[in-house]
Amino acid sequence: MIQLSLAKKYAVALINTTEKKERVDVLEQAINLMDHIYDNECVFKGLTNPSISSDQKKALLDAILEKTKASQSIRNFFSLLHRKKRLEILPHLKMIMVELFHECGNTLPATIELAAEVSEESKSKILSLLQSHSTRKILPTFEINSDLMGGFRVTMDGKVFDGSLENTLKQLKESIASV
Repeated sequence: MIQLSLAKKYAVALINTTEKKERVDVLEQAINLMDHIYDNECVFKGLTNPSISSDQKKALLDAILEKTKASQSIRNFFSLLHRKKRLEILPHLKMIMVELFHECGNTLPATIELAAEVSEESKSKILSLLQSHSTRKILPTFEINSDLMGGFRVTMDGKVFDGSLENTLKQLKESIASV
């Protein structure tokens, strides 16, 4: 809980020190850098291991920042995290930054589960239907869910919209039972 609270404060501080038009780019850089750190489990463990010296952590972090060609603001931000011994909040920080990235970019991620592979035209129709219910640009991720008999299920903004055959049959059964 404390780490999440700290992560929010650091993420908001990064946003507040960034020009409005550059916020999406800065957040994307930070997220990509954290992905790079997580891609190699040894790197993340090295940065958060208390038995590794601060100088070794700084050298590792500097190498990663150089390899990823991070901007000066990202370099400063991650150096601050290192100096303040806050690298252990990176998992929470990434989660917060992804939320801020979508908020600043006016986008909304959506997971769309389908019973089977469908045509691009069908995917476009589903996306248009969803887009008509949101003022933000929807970023879809289509997944096949073999447990669905038909239709689709959408998860976005913490809500589930169930257009599956099972749900339709369940609603029909409930309406018949209530008559």
